[in-house]
Amino acid sequence: MNTIHKTDASAKFSELSDHVKAAQMHIEAARDKAKSEVERSAEHARESATAKAEKLRDAAQSTEASVSADWKSQQESWSRHVAKTRERAHEKKAALDVEQAARQANEAVDDAMFAIDYAGSAIAEAESAVLDAIVAAKNAEVLAASADISV
Repeated sequence: MNTIHKTDASAKFSELSDHVKAAQMHIEAARDKAKSEVERSAEHARESATAKAEKLRDAAQSTEASVSADWKSQQESWSRHVAKTRERAHEKKAALDVEQAARQANEAVDDAMFAIDYAGSAIAEAESAVLDAIVAAKNAEVLAASADISV
């Protein structure tokens, strides 16, 4: 892994941190907004998430992608999950009574909390993967130095 890749990984983590901070601000601001405003914010967030998922899918399927088949499978599984979640959310908007609406709100909160936990786990895995990549690059540098080859 050359210096450019190390910088790219660090920059990606920085972007991720910025995205989390912006999402947190949007979530906190939503508490004081009217339902229609929150619905628009939610729609915008869904559109943004869809665009990011499509970009990830395209990158994983690219002929230039060197990600493992496991990551490609994970991405496909995540895409299916997101589609199902969105379908359920759309169906939940048609709640007929207060009890049903409250139950659906509780389920939505549970789903949201799990999504946050899942994202945290993914961040930890990403950190581990970046550090493993740096170790592999350093190993290649050591081996190259011992063989007097440039990496």
